[in-house]
Amino acid sequence: MAIKKSEGYKDRTTLGIHIPVEIVTADEIESGIRRLMEDKEVRKKVKEISEKCRATVVEGGSSYASVGHLIQDFMRNISCI
Repeated sequence: MAIKKSEGYKDRTTLGIHIPVEIVTADEIESGIRRLMEDKEVRKKVKEISEKCRATVVEGGSSYASVGHLIQDFMRNISCI
């Protein structure tokens, strides 16, 4: 996919490192998303990933269990204070 360069550039310095930052318009972002969403293969992959992500956060999912363990650890550590 070709990336259209916009005319507006902004210079940014972070931790002494000069970083040129390209300014992207809302129209350019919208256009890029629309092109991606027209691609049936991309839509299929996004749907698959979305389903996998949802499965991790439902009760019994891996992320659901991890958050539960994290909360239990917090509660144990708070009671020790």
